Amino acid sequence: MSCAGVLFLTALLIPAPQQSSRFNVEGDFAYKELLSNPTAEGITLSVMPRVDLDLYVEYGLDSGGLNSRTRMLTAPPGKRCSISIKSLEPGRRYNYRLRYREVGAAAFGAGEQYSFRTLRESGSTVRFAFGADSHLYKNWANDVCSPRPTGSTAYFRKTIQNIMSWDPDFFITAGDEAMTHCLGCAPCTVDGLYAGANTVQSIEQARLRYRRIMQPDLYGAMTHSVPFFMALGNHDGEMAWGGANGFCEHYDATDPLSESARLDVLPNPYFTYSGSSTGNYFSFETGDVLIVVIDSHKTISDFPMVVEDWTLGQLQLAWLDQTLAASDKRWKVIVSPHIIGGQDGANCYYYGRGGVRSTVDGTPRSAFLGEQDAIHKLMVRHGVQAFLYGHDHVAVAGEKQNAAGEGEGVHYILGGQLALNASPWRGEPWFQNEMDWDEDGVADYDNGYSGSRSVGFYRVTVFGKDAMVFEYICSDPDDPAANNTVEFTYTIM
Repeated sequence: MSCAGVLFLTALLIPAPQQSSRFNVEGDFAYKELLSNPTAEGITLSVMPRVDLDLYVEYGLDSGGLNSRTRMLTAPPGKRCSISIKSLEPGRRYNYRLRYREVGAAAFGAGEQYSFRTLRESGSTVRFAFGADSHLYKNWANDVCSPRPTGSTAYFRKTIQNIMSWDPDFFITAGDEAMTHCLGCAPCTVDGLYAGANTVQSIEQARLRYRRIMQPDLYGAMTHSVPFFMALGNHDGEMAWGGANGFCEHYDATDPLSESARLDVLPNPYFTYSGSSTGNYFSFETGDVLIVVIDSHKTISDFPMVVEDWTLGQLQLAWLDQTLAASDKRWKVIVSPHIIGGQDGANCYYYGRGGVRSTVDGTPRSAFLGEQDAIHKLMVRHGVQAFLYGHDHVAVAGEKQNAAGEGEGVHYILGGQLALNASPWRGEPWFQNEMDWDEDGVADYDNGYSGSRSVGFYRVTVFGKDAMVFEYICSDPDDPAANNTVEFTYTIM
């Protein structure tokens, strides 16, 4: 059977082909095992070979051996091949191993043995990792190909190690990963091919950037065992506005090039879950929680110069309303690249900044600016407890209030930064004010109890129907005493 383009193959029991010692995984794959689209009954495993390969997957419950396997298929080089393993049990850990050989060879090599967990049943404890804004391709390219490396990639790798040590059910990023839209990306090559500088100018450059971030020394160090979900940040290129002259590096072709590359390389949900046909927004349920990932960019045709320009669009808004209304889960969580409003103006990246003080009068008690007000009211009506988002490169958590100063039950969790990034707006008075949610005169990412400016990620634990706990975990490659410690804890009951 051939894997031409993208093939999804269901698991079957068949006799085992001849096996022998394993060979170099990295040498034979542009990226190797990438888990995605977990459900209570299955999961998707994707690989991208560099050469023509025959391959299959053997797997089994953690309590037993690798006693099941998928049908063997032939995968061509440079194409993502996705294997859908189904008929599994909810909330169970499975071990698996990839078997493969070059076409025409007699014996099969073997990858490492890894594991995953299917999504959980109601009443179970759910554990997932959440973060934002690694700017991964840019940071890697600048560390490798720039005369002034920042060392940011070391922070990212430490974050991945810390996530792996916690062993979550899955990982969600709020975006800014592949950096197909970029200011300041050094000219660099991936697998010997030119990946461009700044914003991509071809489909090949966009594919190379997506491919690079999923390789074994970056996200691939985690995604063999932790399923990967991605919201689309402003630097992931899928913004509907652009121009021939590339205002703020947004070109007419940036959106279609970025979308095509993502669909070619990254198996973001678009066939298993509720959502759009291209996986830019989607939802799924696990345990007692509904998770909804939205897209804050693709429905805006012109560069947003004022806060009112921001919108999810009628189709996505209707889907969001229906999805929230249809779920009876105790917990409901929305993940977004940034708030749908916030600071406006002509600066390239001031849009979407801020949290519960991005309001009409600048206090947590008045209405949000722009469409975020309608989205917030939608969340209150449907019992959404948490809005997880990125874009600001700091970690802050707090509850939106009504005019009387009472909490409205919706908590805004700002994702921090998965790697060390320059954030020039953090010195701006307007930004420090917007991040002072408790109005004590100090930006909350500096106050030590509800925020952090450190590199890191959130450990999110949903204890059945009882509580949802967010722990922001510091990543520091230079300070072992600080690394992998809890910066602050935020609990929703």
